[in-house]
Amino acid sequence: MLNLTKVVLTIILLCSKISNADSPLTSVEFWRSSSNKYVLKIGNKIGKQKLNQSMFNFLIDKKISSYDKYCLVNSMGWEYNSKIQNHTLFLKFIYNKNGFQKNQFDYDYPIPFLLELGETYFLIYEYLKAMDNYTNVIEVKNEILLNISPELNPQTHFIYTLIELQDKLINSDFCSVFETYNSFISNDCIKGKKFKNAVELLRKYIYDYSRSCDTINVYLESLCNVKSFSVGSNQNLSIVNYPVFVYGTMKVFNDKNQLIIEEYCSGEDLFYIPDKTLQLGDYKIVLIDDNQTVYNLFINITDYD
Repeated sequence: MLNLTKVVLTIILLCSKISNADSPLTSVEFWRSSSNKYVLKIGNKIGKQKLNQSMFNFLIDKKISSYDKYCLVNSMGWEYNSKIQNHTLFLKFIYNKNGFQKNQFDYDYPIPFLLELGETYFLIYEYLKAMDNYTNVIEVKNEILLNISPELNPQTHFIYTLIELQDKLINSDFCSVFETYNSFISNDCIKGKKFKNAVELLRKYIYDYSRSCDTINVYLESLCNVKSFSVGSNQNLSIVNYPVFVYGTMKVFNDKNQLIIEEYCSGEDLFYIPDKTLQLGDYKIVLIDDNQTVYNLFINITDYD
């Protein structure tokens, strides 16, 4: 079954006739969360767009936010086996803008110079490179991790997460796709309406991959970003309360507001609800630490079969 799944995934990723490849880099069209007219104009064009002078000027404009610049890269689209290599074009535009003489710019290893220009330049280059070669992003992942700490900046972390999700998907590590997303939403509280909309687009895309997990892990730190989760009737539910608290109570209420489970946590890292404990339907889970701080979580138990 796993081999068949991998074959199907490969066909999906490589087929040039489908309208949207099933991959985080190509399916999560977060450019739609931007209010920038130029980004929306490029995003509504059909097919992969070739980086031109106008796009390059947008990407290096100091008055444009980094977020909208990443949205522009996302809006430029993708194409199987494309001859368009936008990351190389990006370097050529930089070469021309800075008036380099021959042999003054190292095309084989431009990263030091890009980092001198700023982390945004570096990440735009790596993101373009990932979009140009979306069936193999290992080199991009390694270059990012070797040169910056993406988790220190939420928007940088978002772009890196898309690339990491792509790598997990290519390797048919489907549950890990969901867990990587889980790690991202647990890292920091997302701020800004447009960025929150982008994360919501990612959430809608990612949930199909949670079906491959035996246990759905919900990290209490993620509740500032996402409060609702879907859990299969055949999946365990683990609510990880550490490091938020280790002493407290979990109460589970059904859709009629009837208390059906109550447990006390006395130093453990998590609350655990085994599969088939809850019937199909909606539940509210209330966690209260010993300082009387309340955390609300909403769970839908569904039948994926």
